[in-house]
Amino acid sequence: MTDDGMNEDEDKVAVDAGSVTEASVKAPKPSVILYPGDQLRDRRNGIIQHHYRHSEIPLDKLRAFIIYASGVIEVYCTKLIREEVIAADYQHQAYSYLLEDMSQTHRESLLSQCDLFDDSLCGSLGNFRGLRNKLAHQPHDPIDWDEENVPSKMTLGIDIIDVLYEALRSGDASESLSDHSL
Repeated sequence: MTDDGMNEDEDKVAVDAGSVTEASVKAPKPSVILYPGDQLRDRRNGIIQHHYRHSEIPLDKLRAFIIYASGVIEVYCTKLIREEVIAADYQHQAYSYLLEDMSQTHRESLLSQCDLFDDSLCGSLGNFRGLRNKLAHQPHDPIDWDEENVPSKMTLGIDIIDVLYEALRSGDASESLSDHSL
């Protein structure tokens, strides 16, 4: 598995002589989509239980959860751009730029400008990203469990992942994303 979530063997294609056509050479590569939602639900439940049992926030676990969920969202947004916005001939070359050099805010903006993300989804992404940025960039600042609405934001992150996963899996991201309920 490579950094972009793709199989290493994806670039290797066994071909019989004479079976290569122009269409087979230019066909887009299939996208491997990993779904971590169930694992994240278990982690979220563990963090919430720890908080209520011990009256403290397990910051390391919360930070790891939020940053991991954000990473999944970033990869899914990158895959959506690659598969829905970038022409098939350029998808492979564009992927590393989209993932490594384009900010998440810019990815979301591009998907919104292309009418794939509506205001509701953009608002949900921004809401979740706010907690992620606070945990990632202000690691020593205290987090107020209730004021930050931490359990709801953890659930929101999983819900966003579910929506994006379904859009990628469906084969018709535009239709799938128009039916979301965030």
